[in-house]
Amino acid sequence: MVNQRVELEAGEERYDVIVGDLVDPIDGGPYVATYTAHIPSYADIWGWVMASDFPLELNAEEIYLRMRQRIKGENRYLNGKTFSSASTLSKVVRNSLDNETHLYTEEATKFIHGHGKHA
Repeated sequence: MVNQRVELEAGEERYDVIVGDLVDPIDGGPYVATYTAHIPSYADIWGWVMASDFPLELNAEEIYLRMRQRIKGENRYLNGKTFSSASTLSKVVRNSLDNETHLYTEEATKFIHGHGKHA
C-alpha cells in the first residue's frame, strides 16, 4: 500500500482541498477545526475535522462570497451561515475534546473496531 502522506509531501502539486477518511488528527498536523452536522442518511449527527496550514478566520458572509465566486448555481444545503454554525459543538463534545490527552502519532495510533458478530 502506498503511503499517501509521503506521496503528497514529495510531490510538487498543490491542492485547495484534500479529503481523507481519517480517524483523528495526528502529531505534527496543521491547524484543526471540528465540525458537526445532521446527516439524514445516517439518521444522526456526524462529525469531521478540517485541517489547514493557517487558521480559518472568515465570517459567514466572507465564506458565502467565496463560495459564490467558485461554485456555479446555488447549493441546496451549504452556505456561509451553515458552514460557520457547523463548528459550534455541543458542550459535551467540547468538554470531551478539551479533556482528550492521547497524542496520535504514526507509531501510536488507536484503532477502534466495530461491535457485533462480524466485527
